Amino acid sequence: RDDFQYILSPGNFVDIPPGVFRFQGDDQGLLSDALGSRARAMAIKVSDGYQLEAVIPWSDMGITPQSGLTIGATLSTNDNDTPGTAKQELMLSHVSTRLWRDPTSWGTLVLK
Repeated sequence: RDDFQYILSPGNFVDIPPGVFRFQGDDQGLLSDALGSRARAMAIKVSDGYQLEAVIPWSDMGITPQSGLTIGATLSTNDNDTPGTAKQELMLSHVSTRLWRDPTSWGTLVLK
């Protein structure tokens, strides 16, 4: 239950605004929509694509930040250029061995 996945979207720069979608793990190892997130995203177009920024409050994950706190974390990006589908056409992660359903395969983040 203390595992979360945040998906950031730049929107389409026309009629779909940037968004953040939060999913939370359960005792069966499944991810479900976790409503009530206060995470926000902003996207701007640049000459070679877009820049995407997000704010995810610590309280969104039930964490109180403190020096030395170690949490599991993986940064990944995926791409879908086929509107109307949930097809993942590309996935890049800073942890090449990560498995999306196995948080023990993620990297670690240590707060200073």
